[in-house]
Amino acid sequence: MPRPSLFISHDADADWLTAIAYGFVDDDVDPRRWDPISCRSAWLLDEPGGRPIGVRVEEVSTAGLDEPEFLGGHFDDFVDPIGPRFDAPTLGLTEVSAAEVLIAAYAMHKSEHTLNRAFFNAAIQASGTEALRLWNLCLESGDPMAHYGLGLTTFDLGDTHRAYSHLRFYATLATHSPWAHSWLGRAALAEGHDDEAIAALRRAVELGLDTDTQTDAEELLARVL
Repeated sequence: MPRPSLFISHDADADWLTAIAYGFVDDDVDPRRWDPISCRSAWLLDEPGGRPIGVRVEEVSTAGLDEPEFLGGHFDDFVDPIGPRFDAPTLGLTEVSAAEVLIAAYAMHKSEHTLNRAFFNAAIQASGTEALRLWNLCLESGDPMAHYGLGLTTFDLGDTHRAYSHLRFYATLATHSPWAHSWLGRAALAEGHDDEAIAALRRAVELGLDTDTQTDAEELLARVL
C-alpha cells in the first residue's frame, strides 16, 4: 500500500497543526477514526481500526517541536523507528516519521498560517463574489474543506448546480457533519433530486441527535415529505 502523501495545514491563531493525506479532512469524521497519541495529539486513520493517514496536534506552539530534545523524548509514538512513514512533498520529505514532518512543518510556518488557512480565514469573513474568489483559492491551494465554503457561497449566489456538486463531495469527506448533510439536502432539493435530498436530511437529523447539533434539516424534511 503506498505511503500517505501529507497536506500540511497550520492555523497560527487557533494554534493547531495537521499533516493529513491529500484529499481527506479531519473535521467531522467518524470519531472512531481518531487514535489518541497524547492529550493534545492523535492519529487520523483511514477507517476505524485502520492505518494512520495523518496526525493532528493542538496547542502546537507549546508542543516542543522547535526544541532540540523533542526527538529525544517528546511524543515517543511519533518517533517509533518502526512506526508509520509518510511523504510530505511541500517539505521535500519522503519516507519519514510523523515527528520529522511535524518538526519541519512547524519550522517552516511557526507563527504564520499555511496558505490554505490564510485563504480560509479570509473567506469566512467575506461574502458574495469576494468570498467565492477566496474559497476557490483555498481549494486550489489543496484544502478540501473549501468544498463546504464553496457550496454555501455558490448556493447563496444562486448557482445551485455548483453548490450541489461541492456539497455532495464534501459530505463524503465530513461524513459525520450534520450541517454538511443538511446543506446537501437543501441543494439536492433545489436541483430536483428529491430522494437524495430526503436521505441527506434524514442523515442530518440523525447526526444532529448524536452530536446535540440543531440544524434546519428537520424543518426541511417536513416541507418535502
